[in-house]
Amino acid sequence: MGGFAQLALPPPNDTVSLTLIRNGTTSQETYNVPYLSRLGSKTVEFTDAHTLWSNNCLPTGATNGDLPSDASQASRMKTVAGLQSTGEEDPLSRPAKFQRSPIIPPVVDGRRESYASLVYDEPQDISLPEHLSPTGSVTGYAAVNWHMLDDGKTAVLWLASFDGRSIELRNAILNGLNAVKAKGAQRLLIDVTNNGGGQICMASFLHRVLAGPQPGLDVQPGLDGSVRAQDLPQKMVAKIIAGGVSEDGKFHYNPLNYKGANGADFAANFNWLDPPIQVQVNGVTDKFSQKMGDFCLPFPQSPPTTQPFAFENIAIMGNGRCASACSLFSILMRTKYNVKTVVVGGKPGTTQQYCGVVGGQSLSFVPINADLKLLGLKNDTLAPPDFLTNSYQGLTWKLAYSPSDPTSFEEFKSHPAQFVFPLLPST
Repeated sequence: MGGFAQLALPPPNDTVSLTLIRNGTTSQETYNVPYLSRLGSKTVEFTDAHTLWSNNCLPTGATNGDLPSDASQASRMKTVAGLQSTGEEDPLSRPAKFQRSPIIPPVVDGRRESYASLVYDEPQDISLPEHLSPTGSVTGYAAVNWHMLDDGKTAVLWLASFDGRSIELRNAILNGLNAVKAKGAQRLLIDVTNNGGGQICMASFLHRVLAGPQPGLDVQPGLDGSVRAQDLPQKMVAKIIAGGVSEDGKFHYNPLNYKGANGADFAANFNWLDPPIQVQVNGVTDKFSQKMGDFCLPFPQSPPTTQPFAFENIAIMGNGRCASACSLFSILMRTKYNVKTVVVGGKPGTTQQYCGVVGGQSLSFVPINADLKLLGLKNDTLAPPDFLTNSYQGLTWKLAYSPSDPTSFEEFKSHPAQFVFPLLPST
């Protein structure tokens, strides 16, 4: 199906030719598979090109990070998850297009939440036949579900995403772990099939929970990273540390939001983008910020004081579609502790990757554009123009350094699975 999947734009034809050989035969059969668009749940009905454009294609207040009204701005500054706005709803608090995370991440417990997520556009109304539905359910919440296999020794953590209300997700991890251990679990299988990522601190928390109190995890339970330090971001940081701007501490480039690799907070007047660090990426030298350390500690809930499973008794299984925060978690477990990785499916005889896009922290055009407007830099010659359509542009804002080589980025390394379980009629 690569004829469809590899195209960035809609296919030029309405069908693609698919030739196959049925199991047990030697003859080829060719079929024309139609291309059918799926209307999104937020698509406004249209009857012709004019209503399609006017109802769905014009930019909205959330498309370009337009400055909210006073009432909406006040709601944006609330720091406790779950509080309801008493005024106009801030459109930037809703999920971004093709995402489950908010357009501009909220501030929770005094810290802006950070996300690393893949574009999320798969169908939401799929239900499995009853005989294929998981059994042995123990407990769960949202994307975190715990099961026990029939052997009475193997627990399964079905982790569909790292998205959701962070407090409840952490509780679901801890409560589920206690529940399966109480049932006698000695091994753990983590299913990350189609996990497109989510909250970075959830990935760091799960890593700390399963690794136990390993040396160094009290300083960095995730991966260090850097952001690109081109001229426009340098101007943003310079204006923030010079003072005289609103939203104290809320800008994405504010040094108060970050720590160094040693765990020490950046000072309010620290220009962490100047001087930039020269890093080669694919043979091209680029400018990056000072190395950024952990921003998740301390965790609101205390992780276990002991390692719950021996590393040789943990396996991470998926279909290779594990990205962003899911990649960060899987890479940490595989690289640091040699945890087994398994990919289900794929062409037999072909090396399968247990994860895809790594990133380090995802943003979109909207929060950066909103910061430019708030900082008075929107008219700078380097600032991008506003979208003329209701568009979405994702950004890999921060890249994560490799745990095996702290001088290079993990994004550009290979992640072959140790084991591949092909999906064949015989299996």
